[in-house]
Amino acid sequence: MTHKIFELSGAKINYEGQGTCLIALPDGITPKKAVIAVHGSGRGALDYLDEPFYKRQLEISLQNGCMFACVSNVRDTWGTDDGLHNLLLLIDHVKSNYNINKVILWSTSAGGTLANRTVIEHPELVELVIGTFPVYDLVSEFLVLDSCKTAWKTTDFNEFKQKTKGKNPADFADKLACCKHYIAHGSADTAVPIKDHSLKLKNDVGENVMLEIIENGEHETSNFAYFGKALEKAFESIK
Repeated sequence: MTHKIFELSGAKINYEGQGTCLIALPDGITPKKAVIAVHGSGRGALDYLDEPFYKRQLEISLQNGCMFACVSNVRDTWGTDDGLHNLLLLIDHVKSNYNINKVILWSTSAGGTLANRTVIEHPELVELVIGTFPVYDLVSEFLVLDSCKTAWKTTDFNEFKQKTKGKNPADFADKLACCKHYIAHGSADTAVPIKDHSLKLKNDVGENVMLEIIENGEHETSNFAYFGKALEKAFESIK
């Protein structure tokens, strides 16, 4: 693997480390596909080098002949306008510099919101979506995780609904059906409850969602069972 770390020109910077990018390339081949990771809340690009659960995503991508890239968005991974701005800048960088047409988005947790916003607003950029316990219904998460409130800078539910109007992926299921979604989600997840997110997405979008339920899986990054059948099928579909 060869990789580089750089600061994304033109990025919106609201948190320390935001705008830092990682790009990694598989050895010995010119990749024709690109996996763009959309990390969880409070995380960043460098976690894909250092944190085993995230690093496994990079390794799987490279092993399947894809290049891998991520931009640090910290809390703005919750689907905010600034997070979307930065992700689109990275996608444009990858497309312009590596002869890539469409990208594969691999979201984790809160990053599901940002990945889904990208599909909804820029379907021409995305080939397919991989999700690891990804957020789908933004409004339901306001009632569960304080990090969602922090990202959107409000603790008032009515204000939150106004701020996220037109930005909650769960309101645009028809637009998410334009590509395949391969998701692994734990049945015991209390931070991003599967019934409010991946099961709801499956019900709303239908056959374009391949959902693998990890029995008794919780919202944590030590269970490598999340890298299972859904991932195998996702990478098989692009070969």
